[in-house]
Amino acid sequence: MIFSGVLIKVEEEFDITHGQGGLLQTAFVICYFVSAPLFGFLGDRYSRKMLLLVGVALWGACTAISSFMPVRYT
Repeated sequence: MIFSGVLIKVEEEFDITHGQGGLLQTAFVICYFVSAPLFGFLGDRYSRKMLLLVGVALWGACTAISSFMPVRYT
């Protein structure tokens, strides 16, 4: 069976099944397919530096917000 290089480690870290890992990978690919044309369109029409700044700011905000999530130990 062929897996992506990171998926096996994610499954081990979060103690999820191969089915749940596959669902996670599918969700990622769908989000990527939906967002790629949108950001390609925006990148052709607007300043890429501004898009990069907005993307980094969003990423930083999401990272900061996720730091407040409770940790579940099993």
